[in-house]
Amino acid sequence: IFGNVEWSQFFCGYLGIILFSFCAVSFSFLVFTLIENTAAAFVTSAICLLACNSIHNIPLYADTGIFVSFLIKSISFAWNFDAFAKGILSLKQLIYFLLASVFFIFLTVVKVEGLKGNCNESFRKITRLFLVTFVLLCSACSFINIKIDLTHSRKFSITEYSKKIISNISEPVSITYYLSSSLKNLYPQVKDVSDYLETFSSASDEISFRIVNPSNQDLQKKLEDYGINGQPIRTNSVSSSTVTNVYSAVVIDYLGMTETIPFVLSAATLEFDLAQK
Repeated sequence: IFGNVEWSQFFCGYLGIILFSFCAVSFSFLVFTLIENTAAAFVTSAICLLACNSIHNIPLYADTGIFVSFLIKSISFAWNFDAFAKGILSLKQLIYFLLASVFFIFLTVVKVEGLKGNCNESFRKITRLFLVTFVLLCSACSFINIKIDLTHSRKFSITEYSKKIISNISEPVSITYYLSSSLKNLYPQVKDVSDYLETFSSASDEISFRIVNPSNQDLQKKLEDYGINGQPIRTNSVSSSTVTNVYSAVVIDYLGMTETIPFVLSAATLEFDLAQK
């Protein structure tokens, strides 16, 4: 009734749900082990999981910096699930959920054994060995960026032509996506734009990417200097109808030069626009 679903999205989506569930349930096991009161443990689990599923939105509203932004995305279960929902099989996200699940189960075992008084020297050695192994695996995982685009049209992949252009980059490139927070609520497909920009940026270490919410007048004035103006969008409520100016613009800085994509709502032609600019 609602349209066609590709088998790749079906497969990847359910694989992601299973991995997501392993992670969430493992975390809940840990919380219920740490907190004896069942009701308190349930509320704590619910609040923590809610925070983990929405924390990745913070960089959209505040300039958190590259490291903090990376840390926030690492914590967010929902962020790491997103690729599966689109039909992208990401090895990094798959390993992420497996490692997180194992880590939460490990902490639960440590707590249970501690309550039993079984924390002898042998158990402590095993614990240290596990932690060292876990840290090494997490470090190795950060260098893995293998993604298989299983969608029929390969709409989330970078073509060889774009890769050739990117390979010629000799100096740092800065890609900034100016996105109004209200637009994200009205048009969820702008998430595809930000995701593709991040994928495009990850193709080279010379490219940096960030999302900025142009909520203040200074940023809006800066965008006007670039020739970027807010686009009026009408929003309706039960009692009123208002017009809001929103931004969804891409600014590319390279070698002291600036190119812009003034307004974009879909990732359909985004690669062509980026390659052209």
